[in-house]
Amino acid sequence: EKTKLRITEVPEDIINLSNVFKRTSFDKPWGSGDKEFIRHIFTQAKIEHKNFFDDYLEYFFYKGLNEKRENQFFPLFNCKIPFLNGGLFEPLNNYRWSSAHFEIPNSLFSNDEKNGILDFLDLYNFTIDEEEPLEKDIAVDPEMLGKIFENLLDVNERASKGAFYTPREIVHYMCQESLAKYLVNNVSIDYDEISEFIKYGDVISHYDWELSLDGNSDFRIGKTIYNHLIEIDNALFNVKIADPAVGSGAFPLGMLNEIVNLRTNIQTYLLIQQELGEISLEELYNTEHLQTDIYKMKLQTIENSIYAVDIETSAVDIAKLRLWLSLIVDYPNDSEPRPLPNLDCKIMQGNSLMDEYEGVPLFSEKMLSNNLKNYHRSESQLTRVSDIHIQQTLFDDSKNIEQYIENLLSLQKEYFNTSDNKLKKELKEKIDLIQMGMVEESLKDSPKKLFDFRIASKKRQKPWFIWRLEFYDVFKKNNGFDIVIGNPPYIDSESMTNDDPELRKQYANKYEFAKGNWDIYIIFFELAFNLLNEKGNMIYITPDKWVSKPFGDELRKNLYKNIDSIMVAGRKIFESAKVDSIITNINKVTNDEIIIKKYELGTQESIIKKILTEPYKLDVLFSEHLNMILKMSKNSTPLSEKFCVKTESACATSDAYL
Repeated sequence: EKTKLRITEVPEDIINLSNVFKRTSFDKPWGSGDKEFIRHIFTQAKIEHKNFFDDYLEYFFYKGLNEKRENQFFPLFNCKIPFLNGGLFEPLNNYRWSSAHFEIPNSLFSNDEKNGILDFLDLYNFTIDEEEPLEKDIAVDPEMLGKIFENLLDVNERASKGAFYTPREIVHYMCQESLAKYLVNNVSIDYDEISEFIKYGDVISHYDWELSLDGNSDFRIGKTIYNHLIEIDNALFNVKIADPAVGSGAFPLGMLNEIVNLRTNIQTYLLIQQELGEISLEELYNTEHLQTDIYKMKLQTIENSIYAVDIETSAVDIAKLRLWLSLIVDYPNDSEPRPLPNLDCKIMQGNSLMDEYEGVPLFSEKMLSNNLKNYHRSESQLTRVSDIHIQQTLFDDSKNIEQYIENLLSLQKEYFNTSDNKLKKELKEKIDLIQMGMVEESLKDSPKKLFDFRIASKKRQKPWFIWRLEFYDVFKKNNGFDIVIGNPPYIDSESMTNDDPELRKQYANKYEFAKGNWDIYIIFFELAFNLLNEKGNMIYITPDKWVSKPFGDELRKNLYKNIDSIMVAGRKIFESAKVDSIITNINKVTNDEIIIKKYELGTQESIIKKILTEPYKLDVLFSEHLNMILKMSKNSTPLSEKFCVKTESACATSDAYL
């Protein structure tokens, strides 16, 4: 008999004995446990001549952290271990861990040469609190997960997938800038005031709180903010944010922290207004605006606001982990850890750029006016959903897809918060059943494609993502996203042509901006713009080649009127990506000026857009000698017209580097 099977069932007398110690001096508060727990159970495994991975680690992950127990007592380690939920510790692909026996040597974890995994981790002090860029690095925080993700890819794989980790200070700027634009577009506030408050709100609110205690109301906060506190908080509570290439989760984490910090500072002023009699206590407590539990505020923000996709399953897992860690850090002191939310319907795997299968759109809003009369499932397929009433509702020919969608939204909301493993499985099956029913409806006229799609859909890594179905609540209630943010992959035309010419052809057929030797981030611009609602804004960090090269012509022609600002970030931003980077903010609302910022110099200049003509080559705007260049361009003949100079095709191929 394998040692893995030694504690699959916990004797009832052990559970009863553990209950004896409840509310005694032996019942220690959460957070007061062994700080070197993993090292100590490794030592115990060696003493007992057990295999650390098979007999300790897997039990710790798959039973200790993944199953509810009375009093949370775990007999193998003779201590309490919290049930964390969220799918973080669930076995993947029905992995039968209790009977598997890998025999990974203990020396891999620790040895006399001190080069094992635990030996390496012992060298560092870890924290689960993600710091802001201005704070001193005194410990290794979850940002390291992003760097690990990048470095897990070898050099060639990293280049082919265009995966480069975004530095913390860049994430900070992009989150703050896009939030400021969102609030200006949706609330009657001044941009400079809200921008200052987002950056320095902690200091400003503390200063004004001290003033209010002295009876002084000459506050530092901007007037337009002070007069619209509840509207701002409402906007932050309801904002919808998407990252279509989430990587290791830097932007969702950045947005989460910015929103929570901003709402916390706003609540300081709501309390000031209540003290001054400008808002009643009843009015304050009858809204969601007064939320002193940071954990609950973070949970609200993740559930209401954060959406993300990545083609890499490992990236999705790391992004989820960072969000979970951000919640854990704000558990109330000494209280029992709460089950984590299920993020499977929030942070998702898929190809953001493709919502088709072999040229057939997998979901169309035109379907909402039709019903599913032609869609049927066999009885054997339906029996996997336990709720017969739901089955009948889903496949009643008299129901139209709008009602199916309502069921879907209700199930997704329930799934996010449930911690019961059996119920969670049932809910996920129902969600999948509704979604697959609507997707397969679009393929019903092609039995061969439908058959192939069903096979492909069972794989963990899917080559498509259906934005308007998976995140239907955003488009139904909000008409699209308020903010799209990200660092799209840096894959050039040559790499795509060599690695997957058929996929490149599919992209070219789908996206209008895909003209010439286009790099992949070009169509990420088009995707993001199309995902926005009528007041939305997007912000990307990308290479700067598109601002002047011919392959960026379509992007510039279509979005020039919408570009709000460009920050020249330079080449030093990324350690491993040898590109000149820019950060571009684009608004759905058009504007007459463009702001050019210089990251290293800390300068900015507002330029009237009409000085440029089609195809709007923007690199001239970055020059210190802009006025001189504009004068020369008006009174000169381009060399290409006089001497037939042609460099058009070099920008995205190896010829450019000869």
